[in-house]
This record gives sequence, C-alpha cells and structure tokens, in this order.
Amino acid sequence: MRRITQLLLWILLIGLFFCPLAKTGLLDAFKPEYRNFIYNHCADWGPNEDGTDEKIYFVKQIIFEEDKKRFGNAVYFCSMNPDGSDKKEIKKIWENTKSFIDMNGNTSFMDICYKTKQAAIAFSAGHKDQTGIWVINLDGSGFKRIVEMEWRKDFQVRTNHPSWFPDGKHLVYQEKWLHKSWRSCIIKINKDGKDKTYLSTETDGENRYPVVSPEGKKIAYTHFWFNWKAKKGQKKGGRDLWIMNPDGKDKKVLYEERHYTDYPEWSPDGKKIYFVYRSNFTLIDALSGKELISKLIKINGRALIPRKVHWSEKYGFLLDGAGSIGLIKTDLNTYVHLKTSGGYRKTSQKRDLSKFEYRWR
Repeated sequence: MRRITQLLLWILLIGLFFCPLAKTGLLDAFKPEYRNFIYNHCADWGPNEDGTDEKIYFVKQIIFEEDKKRFGNAVYFCSMNPDGSDKKEIKKIWENTKSFIDMNGNTSFMDICYKTKQAAIAFSAGHKDQTGIWVINLDGSGFKRIVEMEWRKDFQVRTNHPSWFPDGKHLVYQEKWLHKSWRSCIIKINKDGKDKTYLSTETDGENRYPVVSPEGKKIAYTHFWFNWKAKKGQKKGGRDLWIMNPDGKDKKVLYEERHYTDYPEWSPDGKKIYFVYRSNFTLIDALSGKELISKLIKINGRALIPRKVHWSEKYGFLLDGAGSIGLIKTDLNTYVHLKTSGGYRKTSQKRDLSKFEYRWR
C-alpha cells in the first residue's frame, strides 16, 4: 500500500511540473511533427479560353508529412497565365491518391493538343489506381484513363512521356519494362487508347522520351544502345538523339552521343530540337543535327539543370521539376520562377483536411 501511495505522489508531482511547461510550448519538440505543402509538375502550354493567347496548364498535388513520412492527398488540374498570375483549380482529379504521384518531376509528364484542347497526362509513380496515361479536356471535363500500367508479381510495365500528333487523333508514348532487361520501347495509339502499334521493340535497344514534330511527320527520341562485347578502345554504348517516321520506319541518328541526350522537344516551327546534354541547355538543327547552342544556365551562381521543357515561341521554355515550375526566356539569360510551390511550417497540430486551406506561395 505504501509503494502505491508513493507512486501516485510521484505521478502527481510530475503532472504539476509538466503542465506549466506544456503551456509555454517547450514540450512541442517531443510531439509528432506535421507539415502540409504543394507539389506542382506536368506543366505544358495550351490555348486560353478564347484561343487568342497561351496559358500554362499543370498538375498540383497536396502532400501531407507526418514524422517525416509522406502521404498523398488531393490532386488538381490547374491553369495560370504565363507570368504566373490568375492561378485556377480547374478540376479536382482525385480526393486521395493513397501515395504521392511525383516528388522529383521526372516520373510524370503532360502534353497538350492545341487542336482538340485536350491534355494527355502520364502518371508513372504512385498507387496503381492512379498510374497510366489519362486524358482530360482543358475545361476539366472528360477525365479518363486510356492506358493502364501493367502490374505483375515479377515486374511492372510503366507507361510515360505521351506526345500528341497535331490532329489529336493519335499519340505516342514510352513503355518501360521494370524487370531484368530494363528496356523501353515506343508505342503509338489512337486517342481512345486502342490500335496499339509498336514503333520500336526490345531488340532495338532502349528508346525513351518520344516527341512528335509540329507537322506530325517525324518523331524524335533518345536511343540507348549497348555493346557488351566491346573490346578495349571500342564504345560500350551510347545515348543518342534519333528521329523516325510516324510509322516507325527510317530510323536514323541525328545527334551522336557524347554523354547524355535526354528530353528532346521540337521548336514550334519544327526547325530546331532542344534536349539536355551534360546538364547543358542544347539546341540543334532538326535537319542536319548541327549543334546551334549548348549552354549551362546559372541562376544566382548555381547551375539550373533542366529536364523536360515545353517550347513557346512567344514566351520561352517552360520547365518543371522538384515540385515547382519555372520559365526560361527565349534569350536563355532570364529565368522566372512562377511561384507555384506552397507550404506551411512544421506544426504539432494533426491535420484536419476538412478545415485546411491551401494557398499559393
């Protein structure tokens, strides 16, 4: 009985000591930390409502972090003006994604067809209910999945990097097999996801990042090739920029590998092709493959390493990565951060999404 009495007295003393400390906030460091913030990706140019100018369309995802563990929440299809103003949530795509879709800006991409005013969005990360290629009209209607990502016990088949033909009747995309061979091929389908045609196969090597030219007559892509039997002094492989016809024929190298040639993009007039080479912003002539510009862009003394860009003749190069969206002007000397990311400081208050309001930063 005496020991029980002593234990109760100790509990009472501890309570009297820690209650005042709790009011001062000194114990918050021992509570779980919660944080809510915004990630934006899949940015592309598209026509505005009356077709007189261009707008930026993108995907916004709300991320919730609890004790350094991240969870996906709502996902929105959004738009804004080229200067970052007038940001709008056009449609809430999902209420809860079960897991975050893209944290680095390199697993999800979007391409917009001006003629049909329709966007094709590829989600290659996240829960299987959200992965695959989806289409949505720019007014937010008609959201549906046209290509599903295949899940098996031994490997996944990941679909990514869609690109429309200018008439909006067909598109191409990259299919990547995540198993022992780690090979990628390029596939052509119609706008409903049917009539699947392989433009390249596993025997061609690994082919990534297909993009259709503005007139629809050529497809540029990155071609990986390997020579496992290479002897000393011979090339063991390459990462070249290739082009081919819309039917997959007449494949030929346009820019031979010197290190990396990733994320090609045609100029609006179809005369130049952009890609990333050794972290440099590179432009070449689309006919001859002659290098026109290869420049390392720096912002505040730090190198800006671009990934996929979308090219506007009027406004410049739109790029997204690591959750934010920016714009490189056509002079290649000016970078504008469009301030689409957002967040909140860490707090000890658990989330209540019914009362939580997200803001643009």
